[in-house]
Amino acid sequence: LNDYAGIGTGSGETVWASAPIVMTARHMQHYGDLRLLEESFENHMKWYKFLLSHFDKGMKAKDYADDLKGYMKEGSGLGDWLTFRGRDTWLTHQSFYMATARSIAYIATKLGKEDEISQALELATSVKNRIVNLYLHHGTFLPPEGAAAQLSPGPEMSLYSRVVPGQERCTVLQ
Repeated sequence: LNDYAGIGTGSGETVWASAPIVMTARHMQHYGDLRLLEESFENHMKWYKFLLSHFDKGMKAKDYADDLKGYMKEGSGLGDWLTFRGRDTWLTHQSFYMATARSIAYIATKLGKEDEISQALELATSVKNRIVNLYLHHGTFLPPEGAAAQLSPGPEMSLYSRVVPGQERCTVLQ
């Protein structure tokens, strides 16, 4: 993908560039096609390794602070092109970073690649914890500093992507 946003070297946005890995895992879940996993694994690993070495630096370069201080809930990413609500692009970038790691772990499990499984699961858990620590407070799932609940994507992404721990999902849903 063309890197029009200036994050890296031809990476494009995290969301769209991570889609092939996530879709490959979904394809396997629906069709059981191990051949596709075998053929695509090395390319998926190249993207995953690119993210490992560039994601956090790229987010800082785009002015996303670790604690989100000064975050105005705007930027480029999924949801920035069609929404009537405010945009939470930090959440979409982080969520697809996590989804990439989860998908790599799933694909590696199917292919019996033990080293990649543990590293990817560790990253997915780390990103999930990063999101939860900043967003989940007293049964609500909101960005830090009391931002409006009507962000796109909002709490629904946290529920769909299993970021919110099971025991708190019903509270967030309400």
